[in-house]
This record gives sequence, C-alpha cells and structure tokens, in this order.
Amino acid sequence: MKTTKIVLLVLWIGLLLFCLGYAIYNPGFFTAQGLQKFLEQFGGQMLLVYLLLSLIRGLALVPSTPLIVAGSLVFSDNLHLVLLISMLGVIFSATVVYFFSNFMGFDQFFQRRFPKQIQTVRNRLNHRYGFFYVLGWAFFPLVPTDIVCYVAGTIKMNFFKFLMALFVGEIILVAIYVYGSSYLFSWLI
Repeated sequence: MKTTKIVLLVLWIGLLLFCLGYAIYNPGFFTAQGLQKFLEQFGGQMLLVYLLLSLIRGLALVPSTPLIVAGSLVFSDNLHLVLLISMLGVIFSATVVYFFSNFMGFDQFFQRRFPKQIQTVRNRLNHRYGFFYVLGWAFFPLVPTDIVCYVAGTIKMNFFKFLMALFVGEIILVAIYVYGSSYLFSWLI
C-alpha cells in the first residue's frame, strides 16, 4: 500500500509540474481562447475531449473557469450540455480530491504540523454552519475550490454534506460562467 501511495504521489506531483511547466512555456493555453482552440482541433471528438478535460482538471489544480468558458464558446448551441459536463467535472474532481487527501495521508501530515489550525477548521466545517462555509467557498470565484475539497477531506467532513454544499455553490457559479460568457461573447461578436 505504501508503494501505491508513493507512486500516486510521484504521478500527481509530475502532473502538477507538467501543468506548471506547460503554463510557463505556453501561458495562452490555459486561457478560454487557448482551450477553445485546443478543443476545436479534435473535430467530431471535441465533446469527448471536453468531458475528459473537465474530469481530470481538478487533479492538476487547474482552474475550471477557462475550461467552462471555452466549452461555452465551442458548444454555444448546447449550453445545457456544457453546464452538465462542467458540473460532472467539478463533482468528480471534488470527490477525487476529497478522498485523495485521506488516502495520501495529508490528514495525518497536517494534523501533526498544524494541530490548532486543523482543529479550528474542523470545528467550522463540522459545525452546523459547515455547509454554508463550503457553499460560500465554492461560490466565491476568487478562491480555488480544490482547496476546500482537500481541507474537507483532510478533516473528514461529512462527505454528502460537503458534496451538496459544493454542488449548490458551484451550480450557481458555473451557470453564470456558461450562460453569461455565451451571452457576453455573442454580444461582442
């Protein structure tokens, strides 16, 4: 089991370093226009590639916003599908990140290094208002949602409470991105 954790950790760090290096080498790729251009080169397979990118994006800690906007531009005739795929990606990524933090032992690491801070966060997220903390975090566009997923997994917040709060916060934000960006770009063109 320990070997599996080491292999996964190395692969995950490799993925993060690859994305960071690629972002430095080609910073335009991770923009909505760069992702739109990337998706369009797949022709009839664009939807499948969009789905796959939406599912793995969270593992690389890549923000979802440019991908959602790119999907809205590429599939402007089917925005409901963009919303559905984007939400599937958000929920899948959040679930993987939530459980990955425990599997990799991040909970034990942070508990040893920052016991007071972890207890404070645990009290807030496991409190009756924890749902609203996660919801607010997921809705607020200037903070990475993946962080709250790691934290919720690390402190073992109730998974279904976490997932529901994340869904409610994200569906509002993703709908604004999907329909708002489509409207904005149709108005500008």
